[in-house]
Amino acid sequence: MLSHDPDVQSVCSVDHVKRLYYAGLPELNPHRIVPAGPDINLMLPHTR
Repeated sequence: MLSHDPDVQSVCSVDHVKRLYYAGLPELNPHRIVPAGPDINLMLPHTR
C-alpha cells in the first residue's frame, strides 16, 4: 500500500480506507471505533 509514487496519493485516502474498514463492518466492530494512527505518508520511500 505504501508507495513513493505521487499518483497513489492522489487516488488513495488512507483515512477513508480506515474509516470504511473499521466503521463499515458493524458485525465485527459494533462500537465503530476507528484507531487514530499510524499516520502513513505515501511520499516516503518504501523499505523493501
